[in-house]
Amino acid sequence: MWLVIRENGRREYYSKESQFERWMMMDLKNLLRAPYHDSDPNQRGRGWAFLSKLEREVKNYFPSMKYAQSFGKKNRGIKFLLYHTRVEG
Repeated sequence: MWLVIRENGRREYYSKESQFERWMMMDLKNLLRAPYHDSDPNQRGRGWAFLSKLEREVKNYFPSMKYAQSFGKKNRGIKFLLYHTRVEG
């Protein structure tokens, strides 16, 4: 499970990495720069794999990852805090 806390305090929950494909490219780039916390004790699990993939996608201008098209103006003050946790059950 992913928890994203936006700068305005709004919380968003995601169960799959593919749900981030609904985000715009600028938001995905900002997410990469956000503080990241993982509940996995070894810190090298699924969350780090997703961040590594996102880093490669941003560096190569999103060759394989889909993203939402942006038709609005840039909003410069949006920041994120990203958490990844395992859901037991």
